[in-house]
Amino acid sequence: MKPFFTFIAVAFLCMQSFSQDHPSSKVEYVEAKDLIERVEEYISKTIETEGKIVHVCGVDKKKMKLFVEGIGAINIIPEDADTAFDYNFNQKEIKVVGVVKEIRILRKRIEEMEENLDIPCSIDKEPCIDAAYKENKRNNGTLVESSNKGINRLKETMEETQKNYISIVTIVAKTVELKEN
Repeated sequence: MKPFFTFIAVAFLCMQSFSQDHPSSKVEYVEAKDLIERVEEYISKTIETEGKIVHVCGVDKKKMKLFVEGIGAINIIPEDADTAFDYNFNQKEIKVVGVVKEIRILRKRIEEMEENLDIPCSIDKEPCIDAAYKENKRNNGTLVESSNKGINRLKETMEETQKNYISIVTIVAKTVELKEN
């Protein structure tokens, strides 16, 4: 009788593992607006959401920005570091399935960026990785202005939220596909 119970227990554990990792397992749909407003409820959960992509990183195509009317944006990055997004997602409605993370950029980090004259990325707010873009700004005399403009927006957001950090809602994408009309 004991081997039978052992078999049942092992089978149950295997099924449990399969159901958690299998792509056909149920994924909770969350409105993008709700994801931004209540990110703490969804951290580390696999969710599905949809919306319009308003920017695909032109440098390496490893970041996209999903626009959320009146609230902000959600950063989308690929689960596989070797994957780049299709630039054709830009200005299109998409569905994304992935794990939710909140990335916080602390006030101290923003102060460092200000000292370095970094230009915050429009997607993840970290310093822009496009060295040619930054050099062009330096050469045409607009680097300080561009840096200050981006840094001031971050500071204003901290003031508005009354937090000592900027919250970047991020989805680590397992799948991204164009939404069917």
